[in-house]
Amino acid sequence: LLYPVTWGADAGSAVFWTYAGIFLSAVVLPFLGYVALVRGGGNFLTLICRPAPKFGLCAVALTILILGPFFMMPRITAALWSAILQLTGTSGSFASQCSFNGLLYLAVFLFVSGKGKVVERIGKIFFPLLVVIVTAVIAQSMATPLAPRVPPVFSDHPVVHGFIAGYAAGDLQCALAYGLVAVQGIGNAGIAPRSVGPIC
Repeated sequence: LLYPVTWGADAGSAVFWTYAGIFLSAVVLPFLGYVALVRGGGNFLTLICRPAPKFGLCAVALTILILGPFFMMPRITAALWSAILQLTGTSGSFASQCSFNGLLYLAVFLFVSGKGKVVERIGKIFFPLLVVIVTAVIAQSMATPLAPRVPPVFSDHPVVHGFIAGYAAGDLQCALAYGLVAVQGIGNAGIAPRSVGPIC
């Protein structure tokens, strides 16, 4: 939710061309990743190991580690902890931060531990909440922009800059690594893969 607002402020007068590049790398490419998973059986490991098994295994392991304990989990917990400190006006301590991290990881584990229930829970709980939050961010950004409409702060072409920025957000990697959850959720909902394949 923070990236798009910052991208828009940096793009300035070239915001539409910049978001055209972001759309390609952060929307189209992840969608194609889901299509590849559906057509390939719904498993990133199986899909990537077909041409090169050893490379595929290493690539999947590295992707999961980067998206999990090496990058995403520390970033998310740090952002949440920082938000709590700002809301409460306190400085916090190392012990309280460790306790918060442990409770957060436990809550996430309990939420996703039920096999086949993740997509259902996300759909019922988090998706409506996410829609509200995204709508609020968009409305707030349009009402009070971070910066006036000025020339872009970057020198490269706006579409190229947007494409690289969108790819760096990791949406494609997340789609490939965690798309298995969505594919399994579709199957658990009673929708056969052959019914999804023609749509993709």
